[in-house]
Amino acid sequence: MTHPIEDFGEMLSYLEGILGHRFPRSHFVRGNLAKVIATPTEHRGQIGDPYAGAQPDPGNFSRKCNGQRPVSNFELARLIEHFQLAPTFDHELFLGGLERFKDQLKAERIGTHAGSSDDVARCDLLRMAKGDGDRTLPRLFLQITSDLTQRGGIGGDPASSALAFRAGQRVWLDLELPAPGHVVILNDQIDVEITCLVPSRFGTAEQHSMGPLTLPDTDAPYFSVGGPLGNYRLYAIWSEAQLTLPWSGRANDWDDPIGLRSRELGQFVEQLRTLTPRSRAVAAHDYQIVP
Repeated sequence: MTHPIEDFGEMLSYLEGILGHRFPRSHFVRGNLAKVIATPTEHRGQIGDPYAGAQPDPGNFSRKCNGQRPVSNFELARLIEHFQLAPTFDHELFLGGLERFKDQLKAERIGTHAGSSDDVARCDLLRMAKGDGDRTLPRLFLQITSDLTQRGGIGGDPASSALAFRAGQRVWLDLELPAPGHVVILNDQIDVEITCLVPSRFGTAEQHSMGPLTLPDTDAPYFSVGGPLGNYRLYAIWSEAQLTLPWSGRANDWDDPIGLRSRELGQFVEQLRTLTPRSRAVAAHDYQIVP
């Protein structure tokens, strides 16, 4: 059975807003969602390319998002599985209109509706990184260089494919600051743990000049890739004024990176929210640690 869903695209955008902290950004790219509903059953869950065997029609999926083409129960069920909403929900989640769709997700405390300040903070950082289309606002540019890859891995279009690293690789971060200010670098093992990379022994809390900045900018020669295998997200935050880091009482600038405790990320992002859009900027890019 198929259904014309007028607000289908808005529903998918809403899911990204409340679940963006739980999945890589590629999880929400429309071209990949077209692959999700087109992936043959026998390929689902295989290690490697999760869309193996898919024969998507991006144009047709775009028309579905605009309500111009109907969506089948089978396709909706694929999306429910993709966003890990089963068994709480099935395909009928999408069939009652946008407001009912939101109300059901809120009632079941899905994603940021669960009330975790840190999860909400992660999603807010992603929204700040996307910006609002105003080209007059300051932008923070971020790239990565490693000993085994060419410059530019984290940067460009990170939503389409994540850069992969192996444990032990040496890494440097290249930023382009929009104005003099202060930099915080956070490393997020997605939906698991978040660590402050800078300020630490890899970079100071002091004000940096406008323009290029390479980290580490201390005596530490490089970052070394480490941690469990999986998906990660790197946040770079620039602000004109120096922010108070809720975890600063547990660490000094010359210490190793420190893991954030519960609610500390939320407290930090609350400060960011109080700044005007012209006095802060965020970049967020995904990567993987692989065998």
